[in-house]
Amino acid sequence: MDFSELKEKLASRIESLFFFRSAEGEEAQKKAKRNVLIDSAAGACAVAAVSTVLLAMSCAYSDVTEVAGEDRVYVRIKPGMGSSEIGELLEQEGVIDSQAKFWLAVKLNNAESKFQAGVFELQPGMRPGDALNVLIHGRSFL
Repeated sequence: MDFSELKEKLASRIESLFFFRSAEGEEAQKKAKRNVLIDSAAGACAVAAVSTVLLAMSCAYSDVTEVAGEDRVYVRIKPGMGSSEIGELLEQEGVIDSQAKFWLAVKLNNAESKFQAGVFELQPGMRPGDALNVLIHGRSFL
């Protein structure tokens, strides 16, 4: 076998593997596409799972019962208010960034019926779990 024959065979083999022009190459292309789809789906599931865990951790229960710092927001919780109303109020007042995260914190902590009525001192930009803990265990000013 001379150099030109070797070069032709090598070029043919490379073309069949990379350009999928032979029957073997077409099957390899189908497998490659299938593997890309499977890998993409698995990656998306992993990202979703990690995001869910991180969201749950950010909404987790905390031991904050008083606020620190100079910025204060006073919020009145009326008897009978539910977590949706409270979450909406806290979001409107800038205490939390997401009513949905607050709702998740309430559900994760089984706190739907644990709210106290009163006026509570909170801070802008609190984590949902911290705000929840102040409303459940914190001191009311009225």
